[in-house]
Amino acid sequence: MTRSEHIRALLEEYDDAHGTELAVTCASVARAYGDVRLAAEALHQHPNTVRYRLRKAKAVLGMAESPDREFAFLLGLVYLDHTNPLVD
Repeated sequence: MTRSEHIRALLEEYDDAHGTELAVTCASVARAYGDVRLAAEALHQHPNTVRYRLRKAKAVLGMAESPDREFAFLLGLVYLDHTNPLVD
């Protein structure tokens, strides 16, 4: 299992256990290149809801103190195969 797969699995397991949508939110933020408003629009959610979910995802991954830009960059890497049209 790659590191990216591990991170996605952690988020999905948390979602399954708690009825949340952290993985979907993180994938949407990655597709939006870190733009919370664009991700919120795609998810039909308020931007503050997306921000809350991102804070929760950071906590789940043990990155609560990480800057938002750093976390958005990580999500871009974790979901690269889902966001980059050049990667099959």
